[in-house]
Amino acid sequence: MHFHSRYSDGALWPAQLAALALAAGLQAAALTDHDTLAGAPEFCSAAAELGLVAWPAVEIDCVDGPSGYRSELLAYFPDGSYERTAALLVDVRAERRRIVAGLFDRAAGLMGASGLSFERYEERELASRPSFAPPIAVGELRYGKPDLHRALVQEGLLDKSVSYKEFKKAYLKTGLLGPANFPKPSVQELCRVVAADGGHCSIPHPAHFLDDDPARLKAEGLKLRAMLERLKGLGVGYLELYAYPKKADALNKLIWKEAQALGYGLTYGSDDHGPGSGTAAIGSFHGDFIGFPAAAGAGKA
Repeated sequence: MHFHSRYSDGALWPAQLAALALAAGLQAAALTDHDTLAGAPEFCSAAAELGLVAWPAVEIDCVDGPSGYRSELLAYFPDGSYERTAALLVDVRAERRRIVAGLFDRAAGLMGASGLSFERYEERELASRPSFAPPIAVGELRYGKPDLHRALVQEGLLDKSVSYKEFKKAYLKTGLLGPANFPKPSVQELCRVVAADGGHCSIPHPAHFLDDDPARLKAEGLKLRAMLERLKGLGVGYLELYAYPKKADALNKLIWKEAQALGYGLTYGSDDHGPGSGTAAIGSFHGDFIGFPAAAGAGKA
C-alpha cells in the first residue's frame, strides 16, 4: 500500500508495478506516488485487468507546526474520487518544477556543463513512456532533488557509483547549489481536502519521527504520543506498519501498540522505488488489511 512509479521517483511505470504486485501474491495494493495522482488511472486499470484490488492513492509532503511533524501523509480514495486533492497538488508540482529547474541551472553553472538542462531532462522523461501507454502531460510528473542526481549521472557529470545520499550531502546540505525549499500544505489543510474527497489519511513510516530508533521511541514515548494524538485530532485515521531497513520488528511492534492505544487503523507499506533503489521490493512486506470503511472486505495488501 506504499510504492512509487516513474510519475514521481520510482523506476517503473504503474502497469508494470501492478503486474509485480500480482506476481508477489498480493490481493490488494495501492500506488502512492509523491504529490501526484496522475499514475492512478493506469495502475487501477491494470490492477483490475489482473484481478487485483486497488485504490487510487498518493503520498503528500506536509507539515504541522504545533506537533513538529514534517514528513508526508498517505491518502487513499476507496470511492475513486480525488478531484479536490488532485487540484491542490497542481500548484505544488508546478512550484517544485520551477525550483528543480533552478537547481539544474545552478549545477550547470557550477560544473561548467552547458549541456545540462532541465528542459532536456524533462523531454527524456516524457518520451520514456512505453509506446502502448497514453502520453504524459507536462505538469503531471512530480520532480524533486533526486532528478538532478539522475540527470548528472545520465550526462556523465557524476559517477554512477555516487549515491543520491552522497550527492545530497555534498551539494545540497552544504548549500553549494543554493536553497531549494519546496512548498508543503499543512496537515490540517490536507486532511480537510482528502476528507472532502471521501479519502483516508495514513502516517507513513511513523518511526521516522524519532529517527527509526526503538530506544528513542521508548524514551520519548510522550513526544510520539502527543504527535499522534494531534494528527488523529486533525483527521488522520491510520498508521503504517513499514519495511524499516533495520529493526523493523521492534519498530512496528511499538507503532502497533500506539495504534491500539489511540484507535488508529493500520496500513502496510514497502515504499518500493523499483530495481536498484535499495528499498524493500513489492510483496516483501505486507499485512492483512481489513479495508477502508467505504471499501471493507479488501484482502491482504
